[in-house]
Amino acid sequence: MNNTTKAVVATVDLGFKKVEGLMLPSGDYAITVPQIAATFQFTPKHASQTLKRLLGNDFSPHKIKTELGKQLINVVMPEDFAEIIRALDRKL
Repeated sequence: MNNTTKAVVATVDLGFKKVEGLMLPSGDYAITVPQIAATFQFTPKHASQTLKRLLGNDFSPHKIKTELGKQLINVVMPEDFAEIIRALDRKL
């Protein structure tokens, strides 16, 4: 387990796919909003707003510190990522 207060880069196993994400200090995993934008070809600048439109206005990504820099990064938990996939599937 991670002994720092910052999230570290780690592989997140979603069951059907492995993606690069983050391991949080608690040992939980998360996927960054910029990576989700790249995966589904959202405009990175508006990725959080796109996710809000997909999941509803009550959706809010978590903001965390990482080893990647000083800025907070928006992340979603794997269960939210699964809901994003279901929402995109309904739109097709």
